Amino acid sequence: MSLFSISIGGSESGIKIELGRVLSFLLGHADEIDKIIILQIRFPRILTSIFAGGGLAVAGAILQAIIRNPLAEPYILGISSGSAFGAVVSIALIGSFSFAFTP
Repeated sequence: MSLFSISIGGSESGIKIELGRVLSFLLGHADEIDKIIILQIRFPRILTSIFAGGGLAVAGAILQAIIRNPLAEPYILGISSGSAFGAVVSIALIGSFSFAFTP
């Protein structure tokens, strides 16, 4: 799936790298522009999504282990309400810079 993500890229750029060119990049025979696009734009996005998904999975497993319920969800302990409250406080107090503190 990651190879497919590298070849498609984001919707804002519109640049598509063919799967064959991605494979040639992995073998070390790619153009300089392909190297820049893959290493500086697309690869960091893929790593970020992998780490974010892994973090969410670990957090969910820990929550289920603490509550001892395989159907546990963040609404049980008020985690979702607390995060919504934090976002509202961040937007209200920080104002124009809230984009930096409110993901």
